[in-house]
Amino acid sequence: MAGKYDNLFLTYDGKQDFPLGKVVQRFNSDDIPDSNSYYMHWYVPGDYSADEFQVGHPPHSHEAEEIIFTMGIDPKNPTELGAEIEFTMGEEREKYIITKSTAIFIPAGVPHGPWRIKSVDRPFLFLMVEQSKTHTNTWRVDLMSEEDKKKMDWSLWEGGERF
Repeated sequence: MAGKYDNLFLTYDGKQDFPLGKVVQRFNSDDIPDSNSYYMHWYVPGDYSADEFQVGHPPHSHEAEEIIFTMGIDPKNPTELGAEIEFTMGEEREKYIITKSTAIFIPAGVPHGPWRIKSVDRPFLFLMVEQSKTHTNTWRVDLMSEEDKKKMDWSLWEGGERF
């Protein structure tokens, strides 16, 4: 039975898995007109090697505001993430360690990253909400150390092939 709102229900096809996580859903205004950009995936123990992913998600910025949610899934203790993430904000690369369920508001144009997964003891969910119709990304290679530039595997990152 076809419904008036069928186009607003998306079932993820599983074809766009992130290098380090299993995608739950990913869509923007190309998929649902007037929608913002959303991206959710799982991080699961054993799905990656912290040694292989030393550099993390490279520094970048977006044209619109972004909100990142890290969500623990233990219903008895939902504030505990079950992981340790190192996250860097701003031109000065201020570091934050995330071990709890956390929401991060990132103003438009503010560089952020690397996002480094240090450990994953339990699965957790990652949700990115970009307050724009499509995902924008400006790599900030100028904020990377020379050591990280040498280690970076740009094939993992959309648009990173040019570096």
